[in-house]
Amino acid sequence: MDERDGGFIFAGACKSAKYTDLGNVFINNGFDTYFGYKDDVNTLRNARFYSAFFDAATFTDVTVSEAANYARNQVEKEFGDATDVANNRFIGNSNLCLRP
Repeated sequence: MDERDGGFIFAGACKSAKYTDLGNVFINNGFDTYFGYKDDVNTLRNARFYSAFFDAATFTDVTVSEAANYARNQVEKEFGDATDVANNRFIGNSNLCLRP
């Protein structure tokens, strides 16, 4: 992997952040933040989560961790349960802002 100057990885797959080694590969090669789930995640709740996450992260002036909290709340409102999407992990800078 070539080194880069910043960037954000959303690895929205089951157990994509159960361990930190994959995320650290991205961080060590110049990405700012890697985001994933520590356990299994429901496909529909994940789709709602990343839709709300990227809406908040790219159209408002919030950090990626604030966008994740917003997205989790949206999943909770719509599905009544957000346990799986709330079991996530940021590796690297959780205070990154995606909005230019």
